[in-house]
Amino acid sequence: MSSELEKVEERERKRYALLKTVYDHEGDGTDDFLHFTVAFERAGLDRDEGHEILEYLMDKGLFTNRGLVLSHAGVVEMERSIMNPEAPTEYFKPGVVQRFYAAVGVVQNASESVARVVQNNEEATRALNADQQNVIKRLERRRRMMRRIYEKAEGKLRNHVVYDEVREEEGLSEPEFDAVFDFLKAEGLVDDRYRGGVFEVTQRGIEYVEKLIKNPNADDYPESFSRPEQHFYAPVGAVQNAPGSRAYVTQNNVANATELLRLIQELRTKVESVPDNQEALEHVIDLEEEARSANPKKSRIVAAAKCVGSIIKDVGVSVTAEAIIKAMGG
Repeated sequence: MSSELEKVEERERKRYALLKTVYDHEGDGTDDFLHFTVAFERAGLDRDEGHEILEYLMDKGLFTNRGLVLSHAGVVEMERSIMNPEAPTEYFKPGVVQRFYAAVGVVQNASESVARVVQNNEEATRALNADQQNVIKRLERRRRMMRRIYEKAEGKLRNHVVYDEVREEEGLSEPEFDAVFDFLKAEGLVDDRYRGGVFEVTQRGIEYVEKLIKNPNADDYPESFSRPEQHFYAPVGAVQNAPGSRAYVTQNNVANATELLRLIQELRTKVESVPDNQEALEHVIDLEEEARSANPKKSRIVAAAKCVGSIIKDVGVSVTAEAIIKAMGG
């Protein structure tokens, strides 16, 4: 891999690390803001590097202007990446998330949110699964509270709902309630423009809850509310639909996934040995990410392999690229 590309990937991993560190600390209800020094240390950043990355992420809208506080977009970005690490988010490629867990293995503790370094993929997978379970808890808390709001509004617009009643009935502290309510508000499900300790459910909020009631397994909820799935990376991956604890097996549609990944690794090694390889290497990385996804697209894999072969005029590269294309039936 070229040194320039390595620097870019490491920079992306560090950006993700800072987001993840703050997300773990904030949880679904804490008014104890994380100090800059502590956050940067946990994310593996020095002071200057940390402030530079924070400024970059604030410009992207992932942190608020209050500093180390995630915006709604930042929360959604993190939860998408954790629940679907094989899919790109708005700001991160799948490889950034997957390499972060493989290299760092963040383990989230419900009360303290600590991190440690792990040495193998098995431990990284456990770390990812632990984080997915914590995201699921947050998603379910939001759904439960939204159902409570709908019931107290009797499923009608302009029926006032009392903040304190919902908080007490849900058994939430004020910081916990505020965190969930702010999320629902950002999704456009509730309207808090009224005074006197009351708010209303919106048309969007009514539609969301009624779809949930009619079909709990439907996917047409607000995007960040879509039912989470857990993905385990292997030739055959079990995908668990958490709320119902039902498991489905997702069969990789590549005839021999192990052989395909071996060929891709061989191609990457050969590309890395060639000067001026950055463009081709980016296609190899995309190719690898597609091959490891839950439902790899043959057309994308074939197209990426062809691009690599056309960019680098090297016999070894061309032979391996052709082997990948043939493995895909191309």
